[in-house]
Amino acid sequence: MTGIERPAALLRYPPVDLLIAADLDGTLVPATSAAPDWQTERELLPGFCRRIATARAVTFVCVTGRRAQSARRVLGASTWVVGLHGAETLTPHSRVPVRHPVPVAAHRALAALAADLRRSCPAHMHVEDKQLMLTIHHPGDPPDAAAQALAAVTARARDAGLEEIRGRGWTEFRPPSLPDKGDAVRDLVRRFRPRRLAVVGDDHGDGPMLRAARALARRGRLALAGCAHVRTPGAHPDTERLADVVLDSPAACRAWLLDLATATDPPDQRRLDPPPPVRPAKGSVR
Repeated sequence: MTGIERPAALLRYPPVDLLIAADLDGTLVPATSAAPDWQTERELLPGFCRRIATARAVTFVCVTGRRAQSARRVLGASTWVVGLHGAETLTPHSRVPVRHPVPVAAHRALAALAADLRRSCPAHMHVEDKQLMLTIHHPGDPPDAAAQALAAVTARARDAGLEEIRGRGWTEFRPPSLPDKGDAVRDLVRRFRPRRLAVVGDDHGDGPMLRAARALARRGRLALAGCAHVRTPGAHPDTERLADVVLDSPAACRAWLLDLATATDPPDQRRLDPPPPVRPAKGSVR
């Protein structure tokens, strides 16, 4: 049985006090590798992961739209990664992710659409075949212009039963059976059974993650839940409206998460209150 085939139920999830689920691009590092400070910020990630890994009863999970193995290379550390918006999971000591199953018909639709895109996609756009989904990168295009350029492709994808998801500088086509980041957070809470949860994101695809955290807190599944948004150029306003706190940069996000993870207060006295340089968005974090 390969790592791809191994059921996710067999993965080990120790119970924790604090579970942190954070997006990668635009949250822990600048949104694109074209950003002038991207490499400098990336070089800080291994140290960030090592420090957060030493915190007692804390588990950090990177929940990203990237492939899990690609995200791990960026993080530079062996940590939990949920990739493709929740469709694959990479454990700290594994090199092969566990992938969500996709119907054969959906695989065929994705393969046909990928072949079509290679012929018809505008030259300035980059098509990334993630096997379980297709992502078209168009970082320089305003959302309306990108939607217009991809209108014919979008129509064909919908006819094939695929969903369209738009983000900051990208458009993705995926089978509707795949989980999103909200599903990923619900699954992580079910498996790790944390007392507290902190989720952080910046883009449209992170909204389900923040909404899931709020819903879990309302149902009494968590003692405390905090939702944070990283406000950087092009960040999605809907995600900010869902957040309890707003952070002004990936550096501020990393500082906030490290403060949560390494607080020395007794567990029953800890709160998810943001330290500087966090600016409160809508009152205190619940």
